[in-house]
Amino acid sequence: MATVAPDTCSSPSSPFVPKKGGTVTTLVAVNTNQTLCDVLDFRGWKYLAVKPPTGATALTFYGCATVGGTFVLIDDLGTNGAVTLTADVWASIDYTKLAPHHFIQMKSTTASGNAVCLLST
Repeated sequence: MATVAPDTCSSPSSPFVPKKGGTVTTLVAVNTNQTLCDVLDFRGWKYLAVKPPTGATALTFYGCATVGGTFVLIDDLGTNGAVTLTADVWASIDYTKLAPHHFIQMKSTTASGNAVCLLST
């Protein structure tokens, strides 16, 4: 597992509450600096699809299991935690890699902005 500078996990300001059979679309701020990225509350969700902001070619995923814990690189997702993306194209993210993490951060490798996230139960 790669060593990543710790970034403490805090509770998102407005956590999502999934409903059985529910689907939610939301904007999540991504940045080239991990500490400036939004935290996505993934508790209760099973599927995640992401459409990157304009100019982003990859997102690196970090996860945290508990509030107050430390984000770690989800290094078995994509290539060393990075998923290659195409502008304006949805990318399905492998749930089995995200499952142990209740909170997710996505760091952009090339551009900052809002990623559109589709979450579903």
